[in-house]
Amino acid sequence: AQVQLHFEVLKQHIDNQAPAKQILLDIENGQAIYSRAGGFGLNEDGYVVDSMGSYLMSRQVSEDGEVLASSMGDLQPIQIPMMAGTPSATETMEMNVNFSSNPNGIGNQAAIPPIAPFSFLDDTTYAKSTPIEILDAEGQPRSAYAYFIQTEEPTPLNQETAFDMQLVVDGDIYMPNAATEVRFNEFGMPVAPITPFTFSRNNEDLTVSLEGSVLTNSNFKINSYQHDGDSKKGLANLQVDDSGLIWATYMGDDAISLGQVAMANFNNPHGLKRLGSASYIETLESGRPIMGQADENGFGNIRASALEGSNVELTGELVNLITAQRNYQANAKALETSTSLAQTILNMRT
Repeated sequence: AQVQLHFEVLKQHIDNQAPAKQILLDIENGQAIYSRAGGFGLNEDGYVVDSMGSYLMSRQVSEDGEVLASSMGDLQPIQIPMMAGTPSATETMEMNVNFSSNPNGIGNQAAIPPIAPFSFLDDTTYAKSTPIEILDAEGQPRSAYAYFIQTEEPTPLNQETAFDMQLVVDGDIYMPNAATEVRFNEFGMPVAPITPFTFSRNNEDLTVSLEGSVLTNSNFKINSYQHDGDSKKGLANLQVDDSGLIWATYMGDDAISLGQVAMANFNNPHGLKRLGSASYIETLESGRPIMGQADENGFGNIRASALEGSNVELTGELVNLITAQRNYQANAKALETSTSLAQTILNMRT
């Protein structure tokens, strides 16, 4: 459904007043074709093509829409990438956690402080686990979990509660470079500012910040989570403005320009050779193409999501067609009657 929407958005309409043509390229024959066609789609490689498979050509532009090259030799086929962006691996995570002081909210942890060493395969060695999002260098998600172990509970002499944290990525325990204890007072606030923790394994460091976390009497809850990794983003929207600039928006990013629909005019448009399917090629009579862009110097406008309309009034033509059909049927019936009558008279004479 999303790809079909992109096809519909790429349909365009050139105002009838302008004789300008869009430039298409027949890759197989290397021939420049000029067309007033308005319906386009994407081929298997993401290039914009017409119904005959010819490539829609564009002027080269920067991401903000500034035209970089406009000569005929600098034109290039318009390609619409379905994904864009540069992936990057996660290095830093920020988690805001509601730690739990409720005995029913610490899972199956067997003892406080724990007796057995931590094992992510044994839920009696930790109070809570939660999956977290971490990306690799290709922007692909990794299997990652944060584990919280209650190491101290309130007593009449000490009302503080403490937790340790463990990080497991792709089934491997990442070792902390320093103590990862988070300590809260009887009011649920950190006893000291919570500094980021760094976990390491195989020359990879992952830093986790728990700043803003508090202790409550409810169950464990991750209030917010974010990380600095990034992945390629999918195409979210595609638009063509009046000047022919094609703008693509990828999820979470600003719109970028992918190209500007190339336009050409001729001193004698009637001298073009017709190829069919609203396509033409230049001839000696038409003269050389005059390059330009829509919405300037008489080249007309481009209207996205519209096709060039017909100058025929369909309702009137349909009524005329019905009337002509009735007249034909009446005339045919009259001829049939005349023929039958003449045949009857001839039979009587014989």
